[in-house]
Amino acid sequence: MSALLDVLRSIRKSGQGPLSCPQCGAAVKRSRAPLEGWILPIRYLCEECGYAGFLALEKQQHDE
Repeated sequence: MSALLDVLRSIRKSGQGPLSCPQCGAAVKRSRAPLEGWILPIRYLCEECGYAGFLALEKQQHDE
């Protein structure tokens, strides 16, 4: 049962880390289309390298 609680806690905590570009590692911004995240998938934009896509990497913050 505690393993299940650990998984649920990790799911709840996800989405809290900063998102980065899969090509250059810079921070990405989310595009703001009206139906995005509801009907359409979320699209990410990188101002450093020009990446535009549906994949962004979440940097994990380790508890210390």
